[in-house]
Amino acid sequence: MVRMVVGFAFAWDRSLVLLIDKRHGPDVVKGKLNGIGGRMEGEESPQEAVSREFEEEAGLGIPPERWTHTATLGGIGWSVCFLRTDLVGDEVRGWKTMTDEKVEYWPVVKQSYMRVAPHLEWAVPLSASDIVKFPVIVRDVTP
Repeated sequence: MVRMVVGFAFAWDRSLVLLIDKRHGPDVVKGKLNGIGGRMEGEESPQEAVSREFEEEAGLGIPPERWTHTATLGGIGWSVCFLRTDLVGDEVRGWKTMTDEKVEYWPVVKQSYMRVAPHLEWAVPLSASDIVKFPVIVRDVTP
């Protein structure tokens, strides 16, 4: 089973979200904007994995307990956990691109006009919501 995480770090009342311009990874995300994340390692929890990925890719040391599991998308042999956090204090401006994949803020609304990974059009607004009971479980039924 391939287990992955995608994290959304929001700023300014969740009007902006940190996204990464993917140059590596599966074809479905390569060349597109995506949340920051990757494969879970060993027995990591989703919160531990996304915390590690944010440190590696954006230089932000956000503790696992600050991440909220918002949704899981799964199919045969794979799953992706989506998580969110709100950036506070120095974190709002304290991130930086740590790899050859550029990290920057993007607006939460109107993502359909941007070159985003297919799941971002629903996963970002869902994760930004305060009215949804988390986590939401989504099954991929694509043959």
